[in-house]
Amino acid sequence: METTIQTEQLSDSILDNLWCHLREQRPVTLYNNYKGVPVTYDAEVAMVSTEYVGFIAHPLQIAAIKLERQTYIQSKEMPDPIRAKPISIDYTNRVVMVEKLKRPHVINYDLNHSWITPTQPVTVELDSDMGGTMDGALATLAALENNLLHVVVEVPLEVPFDRQDEIRLTFKLPENGDLVQVAGLFIP
Repeated sequence: METTIQTEQLSDSILDNLWCHLREQRPVTLYNNYKGVPVTYDAEVAMVSTEYVGFIAHPLQIAAIKLERQTYIQSKEMPDPIRAKPISIDYTNRVVMVEKLKRPHVINYDLNHSWITPTQPVTVELDSDMGGTMDGALATLAALENNLLHVVVEVPLEVPFDRQDEIRLTFKLPENGDLVQVAGLFIP
């Protein structure tokens, strides 16, 4: 019985906060992931009731919500993301209705960045004017702000590079064979 009261109080505080967004016409940010790529747009709070909340959202956000069957809501006034489940989607009017708003215990992925792990082995050539060349295996790749990439490459223990050496990475994407070349810094 105690957990039910805490959940009800939590839901009430979330709804109160969303009522303020509606009254003051302040947007919230919706977060989703589509195949590892973050989909994040501001949305307008269109309606708040005790059972569900309606948002006017970007069409790509609505498509990601439909595919993922959930979304995360956040704003300056709600620093912790709130998970919600969609119950109705109107593509014509760009309205998505959600229910079951709650703070998740664990968020399974980074809401701001795209972290991709290859399903097939990808060989990466690391090259530096100062330290020579070596091969490694692509572990993960993340798209950050300002067109930056965070590339994690598995390499042997002995590397010919020093920390902060300028290096070039070259690898081919397994699906389409496109060649990717990036310049960056070596950070062990």
